[in-house]
Amino acid sequence: MFPIFFVFLFLLVYYDARLLKKQNEGSYRQTLRLSEKAWAGLTILFAIAVVPVYLLRRFRFKKTVSASAQETDAKGEEAPPAVLSDALGLVIQWVMGMAALGVLWEVSAVFVPQIKIELGEVVAMAAFSSLFMLFLIYRTTRRYSAQGFRIYSGLAGRRKSFVKIVFAALGLGLIFAYLSSLVIYSRPVQPETPLGDILGNATSASLFFVFMLLALLMAPLCEELIFRGYFFHVARETKGQRFAVYFISFIFALLHVGQYWGDWLAIMMVAVFGVVLTLMRVWAGTTVASILTHYVYNIAVTFFSFFIFFSSHPAYVEYQTKYFLLDAPAKEELLLESLAAEPDFPEAYNDLAWLYAEEGKKLDEALELVEKALGYDPQRAAFWDTKAEVLYKLGRFSEAIEIEERLAESGEQNSFYRGQLKKFRAAEAGQGSPAR
Repeated sequence: MFPIFFVFLFLLVYYDARLLKKQNEGSYRQTLRLSEKAWAGLTILFAIAVVPVYLLRRFRFKKTVSASAQETDAKGEEAPPAVLSDALGLVIQWVMGMAALGVLWEVSAVFVPQIKIELGEVVAMAAFSSLFMLFLIYRTTRRYSAQGFRIYSGLAGRRKSFVKIVFAALGLGLIFAYLSSLVIYSRPVQPETPLGDILGNATSASLFFVFMLLALLMAPLCEELIFRGYFFHVARETKGQRFAVYFISFIFALLHVGQYWGDWLAIMMVAVFGVVLTLMRVWAGTTVASILTHYVYNIAVTFFSFFIFFSSHPAYVEYQTKYFLLDAPAKEELLLESLAAEPDFPEAYNDLAWLYAEEGKKLDEALELVEKALGYDPQRAAFWDTKAEVLYKLGRFSEAIEIEERLAESGEQNSFYRGQLKKFRAAEAGQGSPAR
């Protein structure tokens, strides 16, 4: 990742400096002084020290360029070169802000290990990323005019009636959500993805709830204002509408590849949906259309996914919803029924193995069951914890300890894993014994 990051930063600084020089060469020589190649080369070598200096001198350049040179038009929009330059500068600031947050997070985790939770980091980074970008866009566009943010975010102006926009958003959002859920979640085994691993290994219900709130309520608004609002406007003003449609759809898909890496069908669906959202923005002449479509899709795809899952695994759903009301034999019966109906269901294998471990019975079979679960998803922390529990009940303490130590060091450092590890070590030391 680091080489890609530095190459990306190198290209940003190089092309931004070229645009600034074309915009006003005299002001460029007075404020930035170095050539664009020199700035880009220094960025590769000393990014942390050089880029802040570059941004400060860039700010001075913008101040020295007069309002007449900016060629602000009657709509409160700048000339294309200035608009593109502002967009590149905005991205450079965002990249450095995200890098600074990442460093701060890692340093803080040294002193406060409890924050070293993958899902917590994802939530913090996602929220900061969107809000910081919107702040930069607002600050940049407000400099053009009082209506600058509304114009550049696509909220000003509309070619279709609001009623037509609402009906189109409902129709497209629901149809696409249903098709996506049907195609992706009806597969017997879901491919492993980075986001899936993080959510599957999550142990904090509150963090999971916050993540869902971000995905359902914050992401549609922020992503549309950023991509099909500001950056679509910039791309259209500088390269034309057709280029803007292709470019924004591609960037939107590219930024989701990291989350769904390994699930190419999901990536393809995101890419197609990105095209649909961009075309909605073009059709309606406002981001309100793509925002509403995005909201309908995110909410509907969550509902449809749960519906498909529930209808495909009725016995397992009953086991989950009545968990605290059922005795052990009833739980076992439902899990066995679920596996009989769907043999490729790792969660049911894992839960049955855990049930046998809790009851201290059929431990050899429990070990086989959890191994089957791990065969489907070898990265799932919960499955490894179940295996450690079964090994503990079998008296294989050192193996159980080795697994639990690895879990505690993987980023999900929580009280449950620490408690498990303490229990296993006490048993190994002869201070306790597994309940049979």
